[in-house]
Amino acid sequence: MLDPELLERTTARSAELDELGERLAKQLAEVRAERDEPAVAEKVLERMSEQLAGERASYTSETAMRTCCQPRPDP
Repeated sequence: MLDPELLERTTARSAELDELGERLAKQLAEVRAERDEPAVAEKVLERMSEQLAGERASYTSETAMRTCCQPRPDP
């Protein structure tokens, strides 16, 4: 037969470890969420940079077409 004191200590330790496991799982989820934030921000920044580059290229192209292809007034 098991010693009642030993059984009680084992049960208490098991409960402590379960609680610790729950806290660590929560902490890990928080760390993963925080780690994902910069990756999301980086993707947004990349998209915005690409969009801005496209707009600049379009503006430059339109400006060049207007400058080069407009008839010059007679002097």
